[in-house]
Amino acid sequence: MVALIGAGKDALTPVKDAFMSSFANVQKTLNEDNSTKDKDQLNGVMGDITDDQRDTINISEVEDSQLAEAEDNLDAIGYNYMPARYAHHHESHPNSVMFGSESYARELPRLWHDVETLPYVIGNFTWTGYDYLGEAGIGAYHYDPDSDMGMWPDRLAYCGDIDLTGYRRPVSYLREIAYGLRTKPYITVSRVDKEGHPVVLNHWKYEDVVRSWTFPGYEGTNAHIQVLSAGNTVELLLNDKSLGKKETCLHTNYAAIFSIPYEPGTLKAISYDKDGKIIGTDELTTISPASKIQVFQNKKALTTSDNDLLLYRN
Repeated sequence: MVALIGAGKDALTPVKDAFMSSFANVQKTLNEDNSTKDKDQLNGVMGDITDDQRDTINISEVEDSQLAEAEDNLDAIGYNYMPARYAHHHESHPNSVMFGSESYARELPRLWHDVETLPYVIGNFTWTGYDYLGEAGIGAYHYDPDSDMGMWPDRLAYCGDIDLTGYRRPVSYLREIAYGLRTKPYITVSRVDKEGHPVVLNHWKYEDVVRSWTFPGYEGTNAHIQVLSAGNTVELLLNDKSLGKKETCLHTNYAAIFSIPYEPGTLKAISYDKDGKIIGTDELTTISPASKIQVFQNKKALTTSDNDLLLYRN
């Protein structure tokens, strides 16, 4: 908050004014009726700041003055959402060790590149690995919204790499690629049924994409396909017809984006290295209508024990 007051950049004036107005309202509200309206407004402003604006704030002279005492007396410095501070602080404190103590998952390629290339940056913690109850809706997607934050009846934060049932969300594959642990590409698709309806994103929200190529009734509707890849280029094919190649690298967040009319069939992504060699493929196929449903259970009845569980499987 102090850094915003003294950033002194014309480009930051609207952000600074909105932030300070929101902060003043929050203070007033907390003293009066504990309403959440202005607190949500404050969070909204922080979520709306662009990466460039945030970086400018974090290397400002006022930020330096506010952090100097802590930075001068810590052996290892953890920065929340402040990656621009790494190289900036290193100039004046070449012996300092730094790490990301909290960061946006969508920024992982940039953050991990810093860990790999800057010897004084030793690691990064994301917000967050597992989803959780609380901060309801901070990472949830709402279409045609009034706010980029949560709304009734949200309960989950909805910003974890892994959801509460243990399934991986698409952003977790971005992390796997950035860490150098995956060469196989990973296809995701925008929600074709939401085409034309705006969704407001903030820094805790990765792209609202799903791993599906089944959208009955939406033939001809524009579909945005995102292929995550560790390769240098990605080729996308629909029903064995090439839709072209696109570059993937650190600066594209390891993603290639294709926009095509939805047509049932098979999507195939092929990743190539810098020499044109195939390093992995991925496919999505339209699912045909179900012909029957089968249900199985693991036992005939439940006991009265609190530890008993009856499982059903389709």
